[in-house]
Amino acid sequence: GRGEQISASPRPRVSASLSAYRAIVAGGRIEWPAEWIKRLDEYVRNGGTLVLNAAQIKNVPEQLSGVRLLNSTGEAHNARCLAPGEEPQDLKGQIFRYEKIELKGANALIMTLSGEPIVTFNRVGKGTVVFAGVPDLLGEDERITPFAAHMLAHVFADAVPVKVTGDVEYLINRTANGWVVTMLNNNGVFRSEERRVGK
Repeated sequence: GRGEQISASPRPRVSASLSAYRAIVAGGRIEWPAEWIKRLDEYVRNGGTLVLNAAQIKNVPEQLSGVRLLNSTGEAHNARCLAPGEEPQDLKGQIFRYEKIELKGANALIMTLSGEPIVTFNRVGKGTVVFAGVPDLLGEDERITPFAAHMLAHVFADAVPVKVTGDVEYLINRTANGWVVTMLNNNGVFRSEERRVGK
């Protein structure tokens, strides 16, 4: 997919406008300068989706993130998704630590089984800020947590004009002229075949 390297230097150098992207997932540990906060706020208000995690929330105003960190952490290994109409999901995995938060306008999307929000979404203008309370989205074993992968699946599903359902893996890529959808059937194709050998 298309990506953009974001530098947190006072004068960001960007090869393309943020508006070229329907969703941006920030990576790394970032302290956003005021110039970037302004750009991100404008991007979201104009319809973009911004995904941040607990390692990237410093300097982000509450009205943008929709949450306030409580300077306390929790630990869990399971979660549940609150998306309406969704089939129950198995989001159990490795132990992860999360920042405890207070909702300041955001809504919970994924919660621990004890009822604490770990993924939220905040509507800002025409867009959305998605926040995950787990730094870097990683569990204690340094691997992505099942709930974080599930959250990203929601984000990416909303960012493309194609929906694929059923027991199939798929890849969606944007090209200069449209979209390419590749589907993989991991169950394989089985068929019985009868052959007669002539005398």
